[in-house]
Amino acid sequence: WGAATPCPASDPICSGAGTCGKTCGAAGDTRCTGNTIETCDGARTWGSPVACSGSTPKCLNGTPATCGIIDCTPPGESGCLGTTRRTCNADSTWAAGSPCSGATPACLETPGAPKSAACVECSSGGGCLDARTPKTCVGGAWTPSAACSAGSECKAATGTCGSCTGVAVANAWVQVGTIGGPPTARSNARMAADPSDGSVILFGGMTGWVSGGGDTLTNDTWRLTGAVWTALNPATKPSARQNHAMATNPTNGKVYLFGGQGPSPSYAYNNELWEWNGSTWTQLCTAAPCNANKPSARTAPALAFDADRNRLVLAGGLGSGGAGVANDTWEWDGAAWTQKCGGALASCGFAPMYEIFGGGTYDSLRKRTAFLIEGGPSRLYEYDGVRWTLASGNASPPFVGGSYGHVMASVYDPVRKVLVSLGHPGEFDFRVWEWNGACWSNTSPVAASHGARDQATAYDPANSRVVRFGGAEDKAGGGVTFHNVVWERSSL
Repeated sequence: WGAATPCPASDPICSGAGTCGKTCGAAGDTRCTGNTIETCDGARTWGSPVACSGSTPKCLNGTPATCGIIDCTPPGESGCLGTTRRTCNADSTWAAGSPCSGATPACLETPGAPKSAACVECSSGGGCLDARTPKTCVGGAWTPSAACSAGSECKAATGTCGSCTGVAVANAWVQVGTIGGPPTARSNARMAADPSDGSVILFGGMTGWVSGGGDTLTNDTWRLTGAVWTALNPATKPSARQNHAMATNPTNGKVYLFGGQGPSPSYAYNNELWEWNGSTWTQLCTAAPCNANKPSARTAPALAFDADRNRLVLAGGLGSGGAGVANDTWEWDGAAWTQKCGGALASCGFAPMYEIFGGGTYDSLRKRTAFLIEGGPSRLYEYDGVRWTLASGNASPPFVGGSYGHVMASVYDPVRKVLVSLGHPGEFDFRVWEWNGACWSNTSPVAASHGARDQATAYDPANSRVVRFGGAEDKAGGGVTFHNVVWERSSL
């Protein structure tokens, strides 16, 4: 052997092949060898391994390598953390979980090797699928039981059927101290939520009436944002009218207005369709071929937006020229009207018999368009996109009218999952009833000061409340007093 040549500091280790090299990068570097930690020394060789202790037995590669707890083993298994499903990484730590989604999310673990977990609807127990249908948990999925009979409902506490109580607990109505405005006192106006800015839009209505002398109508547009009124003055807008219908399309952020009745002495009805985009009104369906196939002129129809089918649904109303009560149903798809039923009542099962003063609403839980029809007594019809069904439950609200028999409004409260109907049996005796899909419940009585008919009403999703405005009230000795007060009832 010739004279030895020391390896340089940059490559301090002489390998069996007779070459200089190194075993680690820089002094202080660490690595895991099994469940031990090795440290690179000044000669750039790996030092003696140091075993992780029993309290933190797992060596976790990192900068630096550390001893830690074994979260899971073996790698690849899955497990639950509350309603979150997560998977074991190769280093025996849990990966970031994926929360289970859905109306009733649950994470269910299944024993095995390796253990597995899955997102399911439920893990055990029972409850209510909706107000009329009990459900039980079978194999991680809610399975509906037989529906409750008419006059009973599913009780959430037990998941079983029980008799309708006829009474519901709801927050009190509160008068809103508004800023700006307010709009001129009126009745027979209409309101709808405006998705473009989270406000509520008010249009039209009757601002004056003299027996034998006719009425005064308006075509102003107002925005209610929380408690602030703002007068809007778009260059283009519908003509003055009352008893029109309005509905909100949250998909495209637009508000729609249809029909209504003009001022005396002609009291002309119309079949105009208008769209509000947050700043101006635009009349739709004015040219061929759309204007050749559209609903007839009418006042006090019902209009609602079916969010699941992306359609406006129009039904009922009082026709002009002695046409009587309309018994047809139309849908607007954004480009054209389509008549779904009419003529023979059996074609859709819809038999209003009376006007629908107040409008309709869409039940997003049960996927039904719902219209409460006045008359002796009131009746609730529900539309699934094919035909109308007369809803059966306990005794319906006693909204029995005289020559008009108003049902002031029906709006859907998505928080409490109920149809809120405001009306009166007779002239001005105010009532508020709720329909949950199985039972009517009375949330009355309310203060006598609420007793004005024909108020404009809407659900305000930005503030989770039912809001109503104005109305008319007969005064002792004759005459009518119009109101311009805002009332709200919180859903929360």
